[in-house]
This record gives sequence, C-alpha cells and structure tokens, in this order.
Amino acid sequence: MVPPSSAEEKKEIELVKKVEWRILSASEDEEKLQRFLGVYLAPLLLKAGSPYANVRTKVIQVCQTINKLVTSPT
Repeated sequence: MVPPSSAEEKKEIELVKKVEWRILSASEDEEKLQRFLGVYLAPLLLKAGSPYANVRTKVIQVCQTINKLVTSPT
C-alpha cells in the first residue's frame, strides 16, 4: 500500500507542475510549443500511471490544458 502523502508523491507533483509551466510558457509560440510537446508529452503521460491519485489527477488537468492549447477554435 502506498502512503497517502510521501516525498515521492510531492516530487512527482512538482515535476508535473514544471512540465505544465514549460508548456504554458510556450503557448504563444507555436513552434516552441510543438518542440516542448515533443519533449515533454510522453514523460507526462507516463506519470498518468503513478501510484498516487493526486499525481494522476494533476496529469489529467495538464492534459486538458494542452488539449485547449492545441485544438483550433471552431
């Protein structure tokens, strides 16, 4: 059983937040955004398999944000 809050969980959440910040910082520059997504998207998605619910929830939130950034308005 995984403890509800641990140093590893906090470390994973911080990593996800850093990825989110980098992607958001590139949101105004399409070329930079594509480059960052190429680097960070796969590792971010791997964190969706984390044993910590808070980490999985944060990954889903970041993916929803990315989806908004890359989807064209209709």
